[in-house]
Amino acid sequence: MVTPHVEASPDRSDFAKLGETIAASLVQAQEHANHASVLLEQTKQSADDIRSQVAEKSRELAELNERGGSIGTTLALSTSVLRGTALNISTPSDLTGTYAGVGGGAAVAAGVSGVRLRNGEGRGA
Repeated sequence: MVTPHVEASPDRSDFAKLGETIAASLVQAQEHANHASVLLEQTKQSADDIRSQVAEKSRELAELNERGGSIGTTLALSTSVLRGTALNISTPSDLTGTYAGVGGGAAVAAGVSGVRLRNGEGRGA
């Protein structure tokens, strides 16, 4: 029996190499696609985290603005101009300190009232 001997032509070997190159390129492309997918998920998670932080800071700022507005209103309503005689004052440093007052008033004509103020050292008006 005679077995035919077939030699591979140069054209056939070029197709085999081309197929291997294409297969390697497809594997590499799939690896890049997988990596891009991981990066996309990480980016989405980072965006969600940032969105949450911005929302939280916005809520905190709104609360601060509300409290600041009410404090400003309270301070504006409780501001008074006082005129009178200061006692026990001999130097400018005698004026320093936090003053507390007790007083009362009546809405007679222009709103007359009286207040007695003293600082922590007993000086006042």
